[in-house]
Amino acid sequence: MSRRSHKVKASLIALTTTAITLLFITPCHSQSANSNWDKTGNLFLRLEGMGGQGLEWHVVGKTTEGDDVSISAGGGIGIQLVAGSNLFRFFRIEGSFGYESAGLDLQLENGSGSFGRTHLGGAAYLRIPLSAKSTLNLGGGAAEKGSPDLDLDFSSSRIPGAAHNIYNYRTGHCTHWDVVYEYYPDRIMSLSVGLRYQMVKYKLESMTSDGVPYSLDMIPVEVRNELEDLDGSSVDLLLGFSYYF
Repeated sequence: MSRRSHKVKASLIALTTTAITLLFITPCHSQSANSNWDKTGNLFLRLEGMGGQGLEWHVVGKTTEGDDVSISAGGGIGIQLVAGSNLFRFFRIEGSFGYESAGLDLQLENGSGSFGRTHLGGAAYLRIPLSAKSTLNLGGGAAEKGSPDLDLDFSSSRIPGAAHNIYNYRTGHCTHWDVVYEYYPDRIMSLSVGLRYQMVKYKLESMTSDGVPYSLDMIPVEVRNELEDLDGSSVDLLLGFSYYF
């Protein structure tokens, strides 16, 4: 199995740890009479975009020059809708639904690939006031990564003897930890930026090649060794816009 080096993985984790540490040592301020963060409505909707880096990579082909073509089951880009409540003054709960997709590490003229999955989850956060207009939200949650599939289109129309293969995986059970900075320009909206470290694994369930189903024992051993078990762990950047009711 081809993976990013341990050095790259360690660097990503170290970067996240450093960011969290810096946020932890930011001076906190108590509530004032003009605190926007403490005067919003209790309910909110947030539109959130995300982009990140997967921590494990898997070889799915080679270029004509002999370079590996790889894909990760984590990271990529995504969008989600979040609904939540500031249940108590310093405590928040959220539910979210969205879609995420990661692509190949190389752009190809005669092939394409993606790993897509839906996201349905819930999370809880501790809200730490930093100023009258900002908070630091620390927490995490769990999510179901549904309908995960690896779509590799190296069809015979592009490459002689190749095919359009789709690998379907079982729903992945994800846990994640987040640190989010939220800024309140007024009392009905906020802007947020955060980091997420999420952990999830996927197990191959079925496959089709040019629309024809294949049983797992018909997949070549070297392909099964590479793609049967995927690690979707990643570090992601979150950007959100919230509206409070």
